[in-house]
Amino acid sequence: MYKRILVPLDGSKEAEYALPHVKTAATGYTPPAKVILFSAIEPFLGVDVDATWSKEYDKFENKFEQSATQHINRASEILGKEGLDVGEVIIDKLGGKDVADEILKYADNEDVDLIIMTTHGRTGIKRWAFGSVTDKVVRHSKVPVLVVPPHGYR
Repeated sequence: MYKRILVPLDGSKEAEYALPHVKTAATGYTPPAKVILFSAIEPFLGVDVDATWSKEYDKFENKFEQSATQHINRASEILGKEGLDVGEVIIDKLGGKDVADEILKYADNEDVDLIIMTTHGRTGIKRWAFGSVTDKVVRHSKVPVLVVPPHGYR
C-alpha cells in the first residue's frame, strides 16, 4: 500500500521517536516502502548581520547545518541497518519559507503515500510544536499523516 514514506526530522531526540513506526510502516508490505528522511534548515531570521559579525554568523550557521546533516545520516544508518531503502533530502536555507509548506510541497511533488512525524521537536531556536508545523501538515496533507507523541509529551 505505501510505496514512499516521508519522515520530517529536525535534529531533535523527540523527532527520532518516529523511527520505530517508520520501520513498521515501511516493512508491512512487499516490497518495503522507500523511506525519505527530510530536513529543512532554517536561517536565523530576524538577525541583522553586519560585516563585523558576518564571519561568526556564518560559522554558527555552518555548525547548525552540519548538525542537521549528521542527524539525518544517523537516522538513515539506523533504518538502513533494518534493511530499509532510505533516501535523504535536506532543504538548505529556506529563506523565509514555512517548514510545513516545504514538507507538503515535497510530499505532493514526490508522490509520497504517507508522512510520519512526531508531535514535538526542536530546530535550533525554533520549536516544532503540535499546533504549528505538525498541525499544519496534518490539516493540509493530501496523504495520511501518522503523528507520534514522543515519550513524556502526552
